[in-house]
Amino acid sequence: MAWWIHDNLPYASQFWFPRLAAFNLRWSANPNTLPSIGTYVTNPHTGDRKALVKDGVATLSLGERKVIVRPWLESLA
Repeated sequence: MAWWIHDNLPYASQFWFPRLAAFNLRWSANPNTLPSIGTYVTNPHTGDRKALVKDGVATLSLGERKVIVRPWLESLA
């Protein structure tokens, strides 16, 4: 879901927690704010807890993100 939000909604930061599917989503009126996605959740694709986006730079390309997001969206149908 973090990647879907990244690709479809304006945000300043996302932070994900391992319990209860909890996350914080923050917006900013400052257009110069660089987005970030941090987490305490272990990434199932990499096994680490590194930021998915730091200083506005995503760790995966749009194509790589679509490979992850598409099956997730289809599972919701």
